Amino acid sequence: ELEATLAAHADRFAWLDEKGIVLDTRGPHEDALPADAVGRPFASVMPPDATATFERALTRTVRTGATTALEYTVPGAPPRTWEARLVAAGR
Repeated sequence: ELEATLAAHADRFAWLDEKGIVLDTRGPHEDALPADAVGRPFASVMPPDATATFERALTRTVRTGATTALEYTVPGAPPRTWEARLVAAGR
């Protein structure tokens, strides 16, 4: 059932541990987060300008359990802006 939901969704999902290591990623838009990100720190696959913003958001989400939203831009022709929401799971 979860697989069908993920397959039908238009967004890319990533599961991270509390340190920001990508555990899994699914969905379209591999330019938002490449499949080879699994096992790597999420910040290492983000544009350098977005790393500090992401790390602050992750720290807040882990510390408070609150959902945190952020936007980041991936350079290219044309550049693309993505929105991410960090949600603490298993709380």
